[in-house]
Amino acid sequence: MIEMSEKERFCNVCGVKLVLGENWYESIKKSHNYVCKKCINARSAQWQSKNREKRNENHRNSRYKHGVKPMSENRECAPFLGVYVAERVLANTFKDVKVMPYANPGYDFVCNKGKKIDVKSACISKQGNWMFTISKNKIADYFLCIAFDNRKNVNPLHIWLLPSDLVSDKIGTRISPSTIDKWDEYKLDITKTVRCCNKMKEIDI
Repeated sequence: MIEMSEKERFCNVCGVKLVLGENWYESIKKSHNYVCKKCINARSAQWQSKNREKRNENHRNSRYKHGVKPMSENRECAPFLGVYVAERVLANTFKDVKVMPYANPGYDFVCNKGKKIDVKSACISKQGNWMFTISKNKIADYFLCIAFDNRKNVNPLHIWLLPSDLVSDKIGTRISPSTIDKWDEYKLDITKTVRCCNKMKEIDI
């Protein structure tokens, strides 16, 4: 008995021949969807472009379903202080800054004087000090170091603007209450930072 070869199929959108395993997959075939992968992806991209809010909501729901929280709700994740809180402090404390995209190499924002500044945040450790990771960063001109009490209360206690030539050759800079006086010349007024964090806590953290 001679077996009949499967009927050739063509994409209903662009007309290209559908080849199973190349531009047409078993899951698509089973749904009797005669559209090639390229056209399906184009449709998806077009839908997402027109429905950004719904796309973001679906993405958030999927992450929640798999136990993944956004950094704004996950105080234990590394970016919570360094990105979520610190960037809001920047926007509300410093004037005319250009904030760089997340994970920008070497620095987080450019001040109104054109200086590249890398933001570092730390909570006081069990040893009673704050450790700011510098990672021998030679790109930034300054390091804005914000010292918090803990991740639960998120109370800023100190803020320093350290010049690069002071710390850029180090893996990290440790500041403790017993040595805090030596950093006085780099200390900034913390009033606006405290006010900003208090306002954030009233809203969402």
